[in-house]
Amino acid sequence: MTITEFIATRLLVAALLSPLLAAAAGEVELVTEELPWAVVDRAYLPAPLEVRVTGRCPAGGVGFTVASGTLPPGLKLSRLGYFSGVPTQYGLFEFNVRAVNGCSWSARHFALLVTEPPKLKMRPEQISVDCPPGASPPQAALHLTATWPQLAYLASVTYRSAGSNWLTAVPQHGMSSREAVPRRLAEIPGDDISLRFDVTGLKPGRYEAQLSVSAWQAQTIVVTIILNIDQNASR
Repeated sequence: MTITEFIATRLLVAALLSPLLAAAAGEVELVTEELPWAVVDRAYLPAPLEVRVTGRCPAGGVGFTVASGTLPPGLKLSRLGYFSGVPTQYGLFEFNVRAVNGCSWSARHFALLVTEPPKLKMRPEQISVDCPPGASPPQAALHLTATWPQLAYLASVTYRSAGSNWLTAVPQHGMSSREAVPRRLAEIPGDDISLRFDVTGLKPGRYEAQLSVSAWQAQTIVVTIILNIDQNASR
């Protein structure tokens, strides 16, 4: 084989292997687009950074580093993509994170705000409805506001008296206690929670439940809902 034929053979083999090597290159993409706000002097433990890897990389798993910029004082980023620590200073901190797997890398810019804890407010603070036996009252509504935009929250019902499952809370953007993953408040920091009543099987009397709303880093708020089933109530 001449040197020309040898070079041509090597080039042909490289061309044939190129798609296979590209598929096995393990291209990494940093999927997380934004970070939840942090609260000064409180532990910051958000979900780990998420990546998507295409193909395989024999060099190992994905590692994360802060490529440039500054994390809030008190916070650190582990090689596995976990933020941890307690931020000690207010402000907006910008930095770039690089995800590397030995075959390729990607980076993303983040802006992390360290601020006061979010505050929730519900109106009205108590609801009382009356109905005759066997006739469920119409739906009621609560309005929830928050000082943080796009804040995920959980709404759950507990019963304070005999009789259960007569109240269902249906948040517009939040989640009920039966769902697995919280959704977020709307772009405007407010949301409506519908209350649906079912008096099937309930005897005349007074029934009480509490609707609890909780969100990350916020103090839980509780609204009392009272249901009066009265023979003298108008249908």
